[in-house]
Amino acid sequence: MVTAVNQGHSVPILVGGVAPRHYVTVVGHDGDDLLIFEPSNGQTVRLPAANFVDGGMGDAAGFDHVQAIIVPEG
Repeated sequence: MVTAVNQGHSVPILVGGVAPRHYVTVVGHDGDDLLIFEPSNGQTVRLPAANFVDGGMGDAAGFDHVQAIIVPEG
């Protein structure tokens, strides 16, 4: 995912709790942070990559857990 973002692709992510609920988009990568676009409020927020891995997406996406990542081929 980070490689795709670094190559200029936006990467949709499905997040949720017990069930998948909402899509956000990773639009950038800066140091140890991911830049997450949250369509429900139209804002891009910084999220430490460790939060992404550890299920702490709530502040950036409204839900904690990544359910799916849609990475472009190539």
